[in-house]
Amino acid sequence: MEFDFDINNLFGNEITVLNKQLNPYRATPACFREYKSQLCTVIDQMGVASAKAQGLHGPITSVSRMSSSEHILYVMKDPCAHKGKGAVVGFLKVGVKKLFVYDGEGTQHEIEPLCALDFYVHESRQRNGCGRRIFDHMLRTENVKPQHIAIDRPSHKFLSFLMKHYHLRNSLPQRNNFVIFDGFLKSSKGRKCNADHNKPPAHPYQRQGLLFHSIQHIIIILFLQKQDLFKELSACPTLVQPSKRTFLSSTPS
Repeated sequence: MEFDFDINNLFGNEITVLNKQLNPYRATPACFREYKSQLCTVIDQMGVASAKAQGLHGPITSVSRMSSSEHILYVMKDPCAHKGKGAVVGFLKVGVKKLFVYDGEGTQHEIEPLCALDFYVHESRQRNGCGRRIFDHMLRTENVKPQHIAIDRPSHKFLSFLMKHYHLRNSLPQRNNFVIFDGFLKSSKGRKCNADHNKPPAHPYQRQGLLFHSIQHIIIILFLQKQDLFKELSACPTLVQPSKRTFLSSTPS
């Protein structure tokens, strides 16, 4: 995707990593605002192009969404295109999300994996290995394996891409529109939850039977404390069975 301005002022490397700050490459005080505005234009237009290619009602990648999240954007450029002004080839947006996912046996797990949230390569650069280079760069940077990534609403092209390059075939579609693959839960860090298919896991103190056992445990502790107190009092006869003399001496005149 080409623009009227120089892309090389915005992205320093062939693949640039952006966070919520969205700072341009040449962030000098004299031209920071101009380059920041151009960078925002690129992100918004690429988000619109991605949504159009996927048949979505609206973009899921934009400046406003990036600024209000911890998502990471990997942007690839061709520095020599457009008579040296450069062109944006594509992008990949990832981020960590808390998900409730089901394994092949129907058991629910609560987990916070890295998720692929939006992936787009310009139509003029597809089938040239650009998507593979962006995805590989992300895998190295995030230090993650492809089977450990949850995919948000993957298109048919995205699923074909994952099968072709990373041999991810056996998918497990989820009710939250994410897709995971075999091996996702084997090394991903997560906490197994209630296997109820309709509700998230209950709070620990609300789980069935736990409240009853907690009360029973408290009663046993109080009973044992009472027994210990009785033993201590038994060791002091004057406290348990006061003599008549003691009683009379304590009676007010």
